[in-house]
Amino acid sequence: MKSASATDSLPADGIDTVAASLAALRPPWRLRVNHNHATLVSLRGDQHQRTVSVHADLLADPAFIAVLPQWVASNGKVGGSVVQAALRIVQERMHASRRVNERTALPPWEPLGSVLDLDAMYSRLHGDWFAHTPKPAIAWSRAADPGRQLTHIRFGCYRSGVQARISLHPRLHQPWVARVFVEFVVFHELCHHTQACRPMRGETAHSARFRQWERRYPHFVLASAWERAYLPELLAGTTPVLAGISSRTR
Repeated sequence: MKSASATDSLPADGIDTVAASLAALRPPWRLRVNHNHATLVSLRGDQHQRTVSVHADLLADPAFIAVLPQWVASNGKVGGSVVQAALRIVQERMHASRRVNERTALPPWEPLGSVLDLDAMYSRLHGDWFAHTPKPAIAWSRAADPGRQLTHIRFGCYRSGVQARISLHPRLHQPWVARVFVEFVVFHELCHHTQACRPMRGETAHSARFRQWERRYPHFVLASAWERAYLPELLAGTTPVLAGISSRTR
């Protein structure tokens, strides 16, 4: 689904004004409006033809429009902070729109709800898929700062040894988190446990053998897609506006 561009509200003569200001430069530049999500603005050309390609949404920003001729004429040396600020706003809007689309596209899924019986979930996964291995201990790890913005997150951790142990990140223990994703994290760590029980010399942690085991999880595709869609809230420690929740309960 394509979202409406911010330039839907920008009159055609507004774009013409921007194009005219660029054409008035010496040497003149030609404006090309793009909808490229990878490169929002670029300068290209030679002495015969110079083109500035600008994403449509940037042309709805008055500050960007005002500084654009100077930025182009100086080859990006003047007005860079204004251009970068406009780029960040458009990129954040794109990311938000992409997340909405990803969440809308998810099949119906079940949140954990207010009560999670981790031991029962764990026993079922181990019994169904890993009964051929000893059963490690499992527990939630402690959160150093529950409200802190994280740049990365390790959802689960496996430690081998005399008493093997799996620990889960406490941000997974929230009512809105998908049950299939928590199950998948546990399944993932049990695959690491299987590696430790059946070691292969020189094997990396996420080897081809490991990936093959991991993909046996029945809801692998949904769990992976859910992680991509809701990772920002898990990192931020916030509660999202949810989409695609199933009314089915276990």
